[in-house]
Amino acid sequence: MSRTRRSLLITGVAAAGAALAGCLDGSASPDEEASFTQATSYMEPSCECCVVHAEYLDETDAEINAVELSNEELDELNRELGIPSDYRSCHVTEVENYAIAGHVPVGVINEILEAEPSADVITLPDMPSGSPGMPGSKEEEWVFYAIDDDGNIEEFTRK
Repeated sequence: MSRTRRSLLITGVAAAGAALAGCLDGSASPDEEASFTQATSYMEPSCECCVVHAEYLDETDAEINAVELSNEELDELNRELGIPSDYRSCHVTEVENYAIAGHVPVGVINEILEAEPSADVITLPDMPSGSPGMPGSKEEEWVFYAIDDDGNIEEFTRK
């Protein structure tokens, strides 16, 4: 899988593009500090909501490295990580030893790092309204799932 690496540049142009795409909303600022210092976000280059989520993570002062992948490369990464299609989102972020799939809030990432679950993947499937990087307000409870190396899926938390 070829990956093109670039540093995430937080610019007004990206924010303006995200706003035009309808992805920028009031939830773009994290309500707590990150317990991690760096992360790598794998995303499709045309997905503005992914850019907004990376910007959201960047606001925590963690170093965020954005890696653009084609749709095929992102699908391959999801398969390699063992994420079934019903549990995928538009991007995957590596934080310490975990793959975090979707528009996961910083607070939940902190919970993952504190709890140290045996699963390698935590996912918030789909792109729920009001989640960091998504437009609208939170309309329903978000369910986060843990996926282990054997493909077992269990609920991690609800918010």
